[in-house]
Amino acid sequence: MHDAVDWKIIDENPFSKVRTQRSTVKVNEFVPREVVDKLMKKANPVWKVILGLSRYGGLRTPSETLSLRWEDIDWEMNRMSIPDPKVEHHEGRAIRSCPIFPELRPILDEAFEIFGDKCEYVVAAPQYRAAANTAMGWRNSKPTDRDDATVASRRRFGLATIVPLDAS
Repeated sequence: MHDAVDWKIIDENPFSKVRTQRSTVKVNEFVPREVVDKLMKKANPVWKVILGLSRYGGLRTPSETLSLRWEDIDWEMNRMSIPDPKVEHHEGRAIRSCPIFPELRPILDEAFEIFGDKCEYVVAAPQYRAAANTAMGWRNSKPTDRDDATVASRRRFGLATIVPLDAS
């Protein structure tokens, strides 16, 4: 969100006042639809897809969002076959199916019109995939205190002991 403010896409970070508890227990913070809708109005097409898949599709970000390919979309059945890299090592858990909800369909339609013939992935941002999908797995998927990059990032944002929303 800091980038969105820096790039003057939005005036202020709607999450700046969200405080996480210092605990080993996972705590999710609800973000109201009005906030997401405001972001969607200002977002570029790539970020619209990321926000839409996260909020209206329920995909984990970055792992599922950045793994979704156009071939995973069944337009006729209005469903997605979502690659689930966080649990793919468990038998029968590599892919899950999810309906494409009405709020998400126009976002995917627009993205396909723009990127569908240019990129195999729904999120047309190979730089994000390269940064998030490392040899150690997806960043934010299972950060550990031994991961120097994770520790440095947490310290930079004052989050040294906080479990990210995506951790499981």
